[in-house]
Amino acid sequence: MTDQIAKARRLRKSMTPQEVTLWLHLRRYAARGWRFRRQAPEAGYILDFVCRAAMLVIECDGAHHGADETQRAHDAARDAVLRARGFAILRFWNNDIDANLEGVLRRIDMHLQAADPTRHAAHDTLPRRGREGGARYRGLTRLGLRRKPQR
Repeated sequence: MTDQIAKARRLRKSMTPQEVTLWLHLRRYAARGWRFRRQAPEAGYILDFVCRAAMLVIECDGAHHGADETQRAHDAARDAVLRARGFAILRFWNNDIDANLEGVLRRIDMHLQAADPTRHAAHDTLPRRGREGGARYRGLTRLGLRRKPQR
């Protein structure tokens, strides 16, 4: 298991720009109780994004596998194991995330709505960055350690 954890940590550092974009949006779901983990080990595989509360796996792939039978067989075996454990799997291609991020988020919203309608709210109510998103942090002071200047 420690090999998987080390591999997951390495993968977190080498996320594609599309995975980073999706991750920033998935983190906002925590306000509604849907906590996603990135590059999470599960059933002997490292999964891109997992929400165990909704039994949802989100996979991001760089390109369609086309003639790559090895990768297609690996994905099919992983998906079969995950479905046997009760997970639903959503797969998005990097160009889908770039071209239609709102459509990708809508598909995720629809799955979360089906998983637990009482916890779900519209995607538009998620906190945004900037003035509106920072309102709940007003009045808080950031504490940090500063390095002392060397003489």
